[in-house]
Amino acid sequence: MINMKKMFMLLLCAACVSAGFASDGPLPGKFSVSETTQVRFSSGNLQHQPNGSFWRFAEHQYDFIGGSATAGNVNYAFDRCNNERIDPYYDCWIDLFGWGTGENPALSTEDSRDYWEFVDWGINTIMNGGFFTYPYRTLNWEEWFYLLVSRPNADQLRGQATVNKVHGFILLPDEWELPKKLAFTPDANNWATNTYGASQWKQMEAAGAVFLPAGGFRSGHQMSVVGVMGFYWASDVFFDKEGNRTEDGRDIFFSEKRFGPRDHEKRFYGLSVRLVQDVR
Repeated sequence: MINMKKMFMLLLCAACVSAGFASDGPLPGKFSVSETTQVRFSSGNLQHQPNGSFWRFAEHQYDFIGGSATAGNVNYAFDRCNNERIDPYYDCWIDLFGWGTGENPALSTEDSRDYWEFVDWGINTIMNGGFFTYPYRTLNWEEWFYLLVSRPNADQLRGQATVNKVHGFILLPDEWELPKKLAFTPDANNWATNTYGASQWKQMEAAGAVFLPAGGFRSGHQMSVVGVMGFYWASDVFFDKEGNRTEDGRDIFFSEKRFGPRDHEKRFYGLSVRLVQDVR
């Protein structure tokens, strides 16, 4: 007997392709996250449709759902979302997740004990993730730190930017060649220095650049600093100086003036997720 959910997933995947969603796997740039491991980033931030438990990557790297009155991040727990029919274009998608909620992405309680075990979002079938070829995963904190701080020339391969009028943070691959007639200033510490329109960003992306949009964060159903700060989960739990496991997870953040890996963040906060694939 045909697995109807699987068939519907494939139909939704085809719909995503026809709508312009990337479907050829991760982005081309290779990024060192340790002395021995390189990764490629997914084509956009992770998004989830609670009605049918569907997953996709954002259509563009600069896309995020945000916190408007109609956004899924705010309203997905309410009847007007849950009672709607499953629709790949319905706006009730979410992209801010509690720590490790790969099996329960719509969890929105404000008790860190409900987020005790990390389940990677990469375990799920992602409709436009490259036709299910290789698994995705979440970087751990040490990998984020190496990428942002420790890899060779790290300070020349990162910086705040505005892409298609969206504030965020650019990461450049290990082997980087700037496209002709474009400019990039590392560690710009403002949104205005590195500014790209959609067509210019396509050139940067084709050369391997990654953009993390400033999607803010969620606590319960309250949104904060949308478009002003970005927060992205790592897969690690935080241990205190005595080696005791705490109720916090670890992440990275950026604003217009600052960036960096963070030791601890409340695990019930909803943060952005950007998955990677190991280079094989």
